[in-house]
Parts: sequence; structure tokens; C-alpha cells
Amino acid sequence: MVVACRSPLPLTIRVSPVQTAHLELRRLSEASALTLSPCEAPCTVQVQPDAKYEVSVSAPTYYTATLRFDYEMVFNSRNDEGGGTVLIVPLFRLPDDSSGKKQGAAE
Repeated sequence: MVVACRSPLPLTIRVSPVQTAHLELRRLSEASALTLSPCEAPCTVQVQPDAKYEVSVSAPTYYTATLRFDYEMVFNSRNDEGGGTVLIVPLFRLPDDSSGKKQGAAE
């Protein structure tokens, strides 16, 4: 029986349409969640075999985006030329309120 040794894979997380955003990455498991070091996008992280992750991406004046991914997704999305995988997170702008009040705030 041949057992393949799987190694960590690099994943670069970018955002659009802004150039930078704050990332919070958590490694998920059945027992507990491990919060990894936050970073500013673009940011490259090492995705461990058999691991599942959740990333929250925030930027001023944009909704926060939360995504989940795992090793298999990154492995299946690799660049054939040997480059790492790039995840581009689309951010959506919060509505403008010219009155200066947050939308949904009580009158």
C-alpha cells in the first residue's frame, strides 16, 4: 500500500475592489477552533492537510465577508505552473447614508 505524504499548501488571499483588508483566519476542528495570527490582505497562509478553515475579511465601508475552505479545495485549485492558489474575496460596499446615521438605527 502506497501512502502519499501531503504537505502544506500556500494560499494567497486577496480582496476586491479594495487593495487592503483585515483578515482573521481560524482553523476549525471538531474539538475547538484555533485563531491564527491576523494579517492584512494580500496575505499568504499555509493550509495544512486535512484542515478546515474560516476566514473573516473586513475593510472600512464594506460588509464583512466570511468564507470557509479546506485543504482539498486549495489542492484542487492549484496553479498548474507551480504557483500557489489565489483566493480573491469580493467585498460589497455598505450603503451610503447622507444623513450620517447608520442604516437600521433607531430614530
